[in-house]
Amino acid sequence: MAPIAYPPATTAELAALFDWEQRRTVRSDWMQLQVVVPGLVQTPEYAEQMYRAHSYRGEAVVQGVAFRRLRQQWMHQGLGRNHFVVHESGLRLRAGDDNTVMVDQMRYLTELSALPYITLQVIPEAAGLYPGCVGDFTLLQNWDDLRVHQEGTKWHHVTDDAYFFAQLLAMFEEVANDWALSPEASLELIHRYMGAWQSGEVRTWP
Repeated sequence: MAPIAYPPATTAELAALFDWEQRRTVRSDWMQLQVVVPGLVQTPEYAEQMYRAHSYRGEAVVQGVAFRRLRQQWMHQGLGRNHFVVHESGLRLRAGDDNTVMVDQMRYLTELSALPYITLQVIPEAAGLYPGCVGDFTLLQNWDDLRVHQEGTKWHHVTDDAYFFAQLLAMFEEVANDWALSPEASLELIHRYMGAWQSGEVRTWP
């Protein structure tokens, strides 16, 4: 396998995580709980705005977006399952100077939801506080090879602690089953937001 050109600021922990992604099999599971649109289902334009929001500039943004696209290619090999749960506020946060980025992002989410290896769910704002609301996390499982990835604005942590994985897996399943909308209802909500972004009805700041 050819060496990968990692984007700037890639730690050894993240490099190991990316290596796991490359080694996906039919028994691989990717489960992610996040407030904003998760990276693997972002359009390039949305991803660019995310990098800029985190103070990346110039070539660092270009490399970051390109590498994210590479990771999406690994996902679209169709090996394993990918389950993303995002909060409704992530559909309302504007990325870019106009609504075009968000319209395209909502349209892309609707397209991805039709793929058999991707499940998308939305936690509605009406649900209130939910388990895991104070921290995003990603769970990766390939047979008995487990990973937990947590991140903040300028930090990442990856662990293979099985007990910690089991705790967060139980939390993820509770959120998906009891707090988030069904995939069908989530798709309907995403469609509504796409229309709202197109018409300009989504409240923006200021």
